[in-house]
Amino acid sequence: MVDTVESTHEQLLVSILRDGMSFAQEKAAIEGCLRSNPTLATPLLFAVLNQKQRSRAQLEEAKKIHAEQLEAVTAPPWQMGVFTARGCCFTGTATRPSRRRRS
Repeated sequence: MVDTVESTHEQLLVSILRDGMSFAQEKAAIEGCLRSNPTLATPLLFAVLNQKQRSRAQLEEAKKIHAEQLEAVTAPPWQMGVFTARGCCFTGTATRPSRRRRS
């Protein structure tokens, strides 16, 4: 009987930690579960702390990626100097190469 009750509480905790329940439903389920079995407070606390640490690590990673992308977007473009091809340059004027007529 005790194993069945603990199994039921474990299943409830697993369903609470998954998405799908509203905040009010999660809160009511946790309160009811802890009232009926206060020994579940410790595993639940550790689960919450683990989730908090994972969330914090993901937030730091997202901030790092965002900073890298922001730097890449706002940095001045890199140019290799003056690019010339067939008489064209960055002066804004382009000259057309002369075409030789075949005689």
